[in-house]
Amino acid sequence: MTFLYKQRFFRKSVLLTRLYNFWVNYLSPANFSYWWNFGSMALVCLILQIVTGIFLAMHYKSDFVLAFQTIEYISRNIQNGWLIRYMHANGASIFFVVVYLHILRSLMFGSYTYPRTLLWLTVLLYSF
Repeated sequence: MTFLYKQRFFRKSVLLTRLYNFWVNYLSPANFSYWWNFGSMALVCLILQIVTGIFLAMHYKSDFVLAFQTIEYISRNIQNGWLIRYMHANGASIFFVVVYLHILRSLMFGSYTYPRTLLWLTVLLYSF
């Protein structure tokens, strides 16, 4: 496809134009660095935890006697079950590390100052 054809295709569709303007023409700050990626990385880790957790919950039995046998069944008999299980286990640790780095970035760059002061105060009030 040529570049002009792509532009005409995007102009015809309102939805594609808005998506293109959001993802490609998104305004970003001048001090953009790798520190700004931790919010989206936390979202990816959360989605990974939800998807792998749902998969593991479909095969898990919470009976006191059968719990360990269920874990062995998931790891050994289900195709790539061991991978899903370890992705879920290690993803939890990675999620907490990424969230802590995201909070550290917010504190380093002063995200708690105006105009987000009220947001940070509500988070502090609901955390206690």
